Amino acid sequence: LITFGAAAVVSWNEVTNTDVAFYEIRTDQYPGRETEAMLARTTDTSCTVSLSTRTGKLYVYVISAVGKYSAPAIIMYNKPVPAKPGPPMVTPKLGGISIVAQYIPTDCIGVKYYINSAVVSSVNNQLTYTCDAGIYDVTVAFYDLFGVGPQSPATRCVVKALVDSSLLADQAVTRQKVDQVIDKAVQDTQTTLPQQIHAAAASAA
Repeated sequence: LITFGAAAVVSWNEVTNTDVAFYEIRTDQYPGRETEAMLARTTDTSCTVSLSTRTGKLYVYVISAVGKYSAPAIIMYNKPVPAKPGPPMVTPKLGGISIVAQYIPTDCIGVKYYINSAVVSSVNNQLTYTCDAGIYDVTVAFYDLFGVGPQSPATRCVVKALVDSSLLADQAVTRQKVDQVIDKAVQDTQTTLPQQIHAAAASAA
């Protein structure tokens, strides 16, 4: 059995009818040879292996305590190319954009984000990307241990240089509100100051 995630993991049933020294996993049928075809030797019943192709055949040999090799157990595998994701959700932010892709499939490692000419790799399906004002076309693609799958359709996003006043919260400080506070303070001063001067003059008389 082979499972694919961040790595390829091969597993098999334990051999109990003989004393096992170790197991040997290969891509050819020449056990014991120290070549690139030998992927691993282990006393466990599973191990991580490095594979170079999406489709292939593995041979698992049992080596007994006296050094004899068994006939191999054969494991066939076929790792599909990552699926094509749907277009990402892209939202402009102050000084950048927020990108949300579909959830990463369990047999993949992460997401490639293509933002105009830039490429960003991430193991998360969400990305905050810092950028200048402009127009950005964003696509995404899943990748696995063998490579990158097809890119999604593009989503276009416009990043503005200034903050849109409609995005300001009601409690935000605006120039109009500041001007209103200053005008009121001036009016209060103009009203109370003459009264204070008049009261002081009457007291002195």
